[in-house]
Amino acid sequence: MQAALLGLLQRFGTQTKREQTAGMVFFDEGHTEYAQLYRKSQAYMPVGSNRGGWADGASANKPLGRFIEDGNQKRSDGSFFLQVADMVAYAALTKLKAEAGKLSTKRLALGHDKLFDQIPKTSLNLKATTKRNDGIVKI
Repeated sequence: MQAALLGLLQRFGTQTKREQTAGMVFFDEGHTEYAQLYRKSQAYMPVGSNRGGWADGASANKPLGRFIEDGNQKRSDGSFFLQVADMVAYAALTKLKAEAGKLSTKRLALGHDKLFDQIPKTSLNLKATTKRNDGIVKI
């Protein structure tokens, strides 16, 4: 889970720098390990090279910048924002599981594999990756 969050934070850092925007992060309350990794990434975040490595063979330190000092802690049962984020994440997960042939017959029968495709394309960041045409980025 830490590797996935670190990869996501790396993407956030790259995107906010490229677009000259600021970022804000929300964490579901009760997951202190997320906030700890987020704080650590503001001082030290190892980033590999997409071209096969850096000259010295190590990763570069590119701390997360352009974000508010701390991530916002929210209880998901009291935050519609986190509930929507959870639903979108679940919809993406079930779509990927179905594509890999790992979604249960029950969930397929209920149409869970089609949930993500019901999200209007105008609400998705389709430029997030060139590897897929639905905006899902696999980390």
